[in-house]
Amino acid sequence: MLDAIPAEMITMGAGAAMGAFVKMQAQKQADLVQVARLGFEANRQQGDLTQEARQGLTGGGAWVRRIVILIIISVAFGGLIYAAVAKQPVSFMYVTEVKSHFLGLFETGGKLKTATAEGFVLPPYVAHQVSGIGGFLFGAGAAKIAK
Repeated sequence: MLDAIPAEMITMGAGAAMGAFVKMQAQKQADLVQVARLGFEANRQQGDLTQEARQGLTGGGAWVRRIVILIIISVAFGGLIYAAVAKQPVSFMYVTEVKSHFLGLFETGGKLKTATAEGFVLPPYVAHQVSGIGGFLFGAGAAKIAK
């Protein structure tokens, strides 16, 4: 069958296929560059908005933010301290470790359990809440955009 098709036609078809492939790759790269430009532009606009908001934030606004965060943290720890002083039991949920997988079909362990304790108890979620709030505060304070 290849004897019926001239070699020039085969090379022309292969060249056309390679040209189309190269053109598609060039278009793909151009699209990626355009997406990157749009991302940089959106990031610059977000930075401008953040800078404008930061400039509009007076000394009073910064103090309000600090007071709100102190109230949130005080309520979180205040409830735990109240429970410890009033001898109220504190219940929290946790997930046990998965002990084994039997052929990938059955698991033992990995169940949701409830524990109850008295005294000053720090449930596992408290560390996540405090680190999230602290990270937000310090991250927002440290992210100063220079022009």
